[in-house]
Amino acid sequence: MSNAIFSHADHPFLRSPHKTLVSLSFPVLVSYMAEPLTGFVDTAFINRLGAESLAALGVGTVALS
Repeated sequence: MSNAIFSHADHPFLRSPHKTLVSLSFPVLVSYMAEPLTGFVDTAFINRLGAESLAALGVGTVALS
């Protein structure tokens, strides 16, 4: 069993931890940036329907977040 297929020294995190962390955190950052943008778009569309609809959107947003 001395012929290991994958040694610990070849692990991507040990070779370049910063690159690995950035590649793992990038989708999370994109998600965090997209959430307020979707809220803004929702507000822009619902604003055309009137004040009552906009108030309902506010209550729904608070309830779901």
